[in-house]
Amino acid sequence: MIEDDILHLLASASLSSYLRNILILDGSAQILESIVSILSEMICLTSYTPRQGVILPYSTEDELWGFPEIPGFPFNSEGILYSDKLNPRIIKIPDLARINLMAKRTCIVCINQSHIAIERYGQKDLWEPNMWWIAQAMEQDITLVSPHILDRFSVRIRPRTLEPKRIHVLWQQSGLRHQLKRAIAIHPTFDKSLLEYLCTYPMSGLGMRRDITLTMLSYTLARLQGEPHVRLLHVQTAARLLGRNVKEKPKIVGTSYRNQISQEPTQETSFIVPQDRTFPQNVPDLTSNFLADSANSEVMTTLSEDISFTEEMMYLEDNFSFTNNQQAALKYSIRPSPLSGLSFGHPIGYRPLRDTTDIAIIPTLFTAFRHRREEQQNGQAMVINREHIQSYIRQPNPDYLLILALDYTCFSYCQWEDAINPYLQQAYHHRARIHIIQIGIHNPIPEESIRAQSVELKNVLVPQLGRILTTPSGRATPLAHGLDVAYTTIVRELSDNRRYTQHITLVVLTDGRGNIPLQNSREGVIPTEAVQRQGIDDAFVKAEMLRQIKGVTMIVLDPQPKYLRTLPRLLARTLGADLITVLPRIERGQ
Repeated sequence: MIEDDILHLLASASLSSYLRNILILDGSAQILESIVSILSEMICLTSYTPRQGVILPYSTEDELWGFPEIPGFPFNSEGILYSDKLNPRIIKIPDLARINLMAKRTCIVCINQSHIAIERYGQKDLWEPNMWWIAQAMEQDITLVSPHILDRFSVRIRPRTLEPKRIHVLWQQSGLRHQLKRAIAIHPTFDKSLLEYLCTYPMSGLGMRRDITLTMLSYTLARLQGEPHVRLLHVQTAARLLGRNVKEKPKIVGTSYRNQISQEPTQETSFIVPQDRTFPQNVPDLTSNFLADSANSEVMTTLSEDISFTEEMMYLEDNFSFTNNQQAALKYSIRPSPLSGLSFGHPIGYRPLRDTTDIAIIPTLFTAFRHRREEQQNGQAMVINREHIQSYIRQPNPDYLLILALDYTCFSYCQWEDAINPYLQQAYHHRARIHIIQIGIHNPIPEESIRAQSVELKNVLVPQLGRILTTPSGRATPLAHGLDVAYTTIVRELSDNRRYTQHITLVVLTDGRGNIPLQNSREGVIPTEAVQRQGIDDAFVKAEMLRQIKGVTMIVLDPQPKYLRTLPRLLARTLGADLITVLPRIERGQ
């Protein structure tokens, strides 16, 4: 997409309440901030200055909606979605594929809704949202996003060659500012035959959201141009902006558009955009050129033939099959509160009842049966008294998690056993779960040797721990993929309500020399050319993502390699982790 298309999509989003959900495909952090900045300026022209909020992969319910400082009182803590809820707000989602369950449910419930109802901490509220949603996702991660969420982001932007500085200059020089102010008071009408044409336009999708988006985008383009009626040219331009690649013929119902276009335009139905404009002087008419370039004479005179736009496909989910549980209902799982004192671990015994929170049914019946003979001698039915009721003794759930990202290619020249031993002792003391990420291990399958392998253990007493740590090393070092697995594991632990993880420690032992790019590891393709610094750069990008996660203790163990000795130090600085030096291995006879 060119900058001109993106500006018109953003201008339409600032005018229409149905076009406020935008998905950026294959973008970057700079592009996201540039688009949000321009959209904020456009909203200021039609409304008030919007506030901005960010939904991160680990955002909690209290961070999204706020919480009362005193139970029973109004919400004093500012939430991303609730505080100052009536004023305009732009919600940014930097990585749509990594958000947790709470954020997914929030997107499905809030996007394109006329009202939002909330019930939390004994309080109820109902209001009309005034929010714009700007999300970002990579093409290879589309299958990780629920189709229900993708369907709600019906407006797509794919800025492959977008330059943030250039789009800012074009926005300052364009006449869209005047057109936005003028469009507030313009409300064009639809012709009946044009609505019939829109009903037969093939947009596919799970429901009618894409068809409504095409209709509203056509309506908004007419508002920007100052037209009293929506024309056929607006519909074609809107379809091109949505990247619709139509292969089949649209079913024309009723009056023939080819005959109407060949005739003289009438007052009732005129589908050619007039050339006269009422713009002030010295203001470039960007919309007129924009619409004129979007439909040439061939498209305007041969509507009966197959329509085919050469734009890129925006709805990538149409070409993927979601074989996972992405289409299943999003339900919360029960998570015990740290203040309740409940432990939902595995039962290891039972005892007489102390409270009514965790009653053991079967042990209670067995205890009652023991006193049944005495009750039958008295001619009474079996009665379960309070002294018969038993409760479970449960194994406590571990709230500590230790993640070891180990580069096995460093084991030959450093004392890695002494380096990770303190963390294993601490994990034993806290009965923590262990998650080992094996980087650079030997694998007979070449495609698997360029990927990091992950193993999850119940605790440090598992017999397989010693065998896992003594796996032979290989030649490849997929460090970027190992950090990607660590990032995914941490996000899953913080977002999964079935896990009661409060303390996470990430220990990374590596020399920093990753020689496998992340894309090759994900696709299982062995590099055939020299990768140079691509693998190292990908690892540092993942390290920066890990740094943004709060509440995780990170340590980098420096094995003191002979070459590129500064890489572990730079990796620790990027992670925001503590750096600990590992002693070199002393060979026998030295």
